[in-house]
Amino acid sequence: MKRVALAIEKGGTGKTTSAVHLAHALALMGRNVLLVDTDTQDQCAAHLGLKQFQPGLAELILGEVTPRQAVLKARDRLYLLPAGEKLDQVKAGLDDIAARASLETREILAQALSFTSSGSLDWIILDTAPGSDALLLNVLLFADVVITPVPPEMLAIRGMMRFFRTLRLLGRSVDYILPTIHDKRVSKTQRIMDKLKERFSDILLNKISYTSMISEAAGAGLTIFEYKPGHGAAQEYIHLAETIDKESRSWRTNAA
Repeated sequence: MKRVALAIEKGGTGKTTSAVHLAHALALMGRNVLLVDTDTQDQCAAHLGLKQFQPGLAELILGEVTPRQAVLKARDRLYLLPAGEKLDQVKAGLDDIAARASLETREILAQALSFTSSGSLDWIILDTAPGSDALLLNVLLFADVVITPVPPEMLAIRGMMRFFRTLRLLGRSVDYILPTIHDKRVSKTQRIMDKLKERFSDILLNKISYTSMISEAAGAGLTIFEYKPGHGAAQEYIHLAETIDKESRSWRTNAA
């Protein structure tokens, strides 16, 4: 089982879109996938056409539900652990929750997801919130690799560099950069992409193009594979999943 986090402290970079589509693409490849939403906005459920703010990760951490009660079947081979109704409360009280459970704060997520060690899953994909908090640190310590989605624009690049400092403080290296919301109509896009290729060629994944079809699909509770299966963005996300699936064979993993 492999654990992948989509993370960067800046908002508006395509984290949720990429997490949902990577998860669904892997499921379409025949892998068993659990998508975990750690953002209080609970947008993964909406992207997949499921009711938002049902009991989920928050209530699992609080011991109010079992994994069977919290995990939803979203598609064939794709399961969702939504953020839950009380994730704000959990984030605010993570230290107290950890103390009551005789755990370190950084161990809370791993404890909540310990049920995934049964061996039935091939992948866990974790969506994260903007900003930095103790739950994000849990995610970064839990994941085998971190994919950093970043649009080719300067504020996002600065946010990416700041996030890399956070990773270094945790003793992690930069794993992958995923260029998102790539709009070739914007003149600066190619210049920024050239700089990314020059500096990060060994960890730079293929781009995900901007398209309004992604937001239209999300509004309909569908992924791009269902809404416009032949679209270029659908092919780009399939290629992303194939690349990650292939490269994962050489990863060192934390999972049982």
